[in-house]
Amino acid sequence: MLSRSPVETEGITACNHEEVDSRIVIHVKHASARGLKKVLLRTVDTDVVLLAVAYAKQLELHELWIAFGVGNRFRYLLIHKISNCLTQQQ
Repeated sequence: MLSRSPVETEGITACNHEEVDSRIVIHVKHASARGLKKVLLRTVDTDVVLLAVAYAKQLELHELWIAFGVGNRFRYLLIHKISNCLTQQQ
């Protein structure tokens, strides 16, 4: 994870998640708890996108972006907006 300022990693509880997909969500939640309100993740894994949408509300961010794909299929996904649209439809 990149940040303009150092991100304190103290306080992240031990994690037994084998998949990196779910660990990313834990790191984003920790960053949010430390005051970060805008996060950009870079991935080519659709599982990360699905987890981000599923947990977007719980992450307490103003903006959650995912830089997704490669080459001419590269896109920036506005996860916070996708999540808002899905929760409004329920």
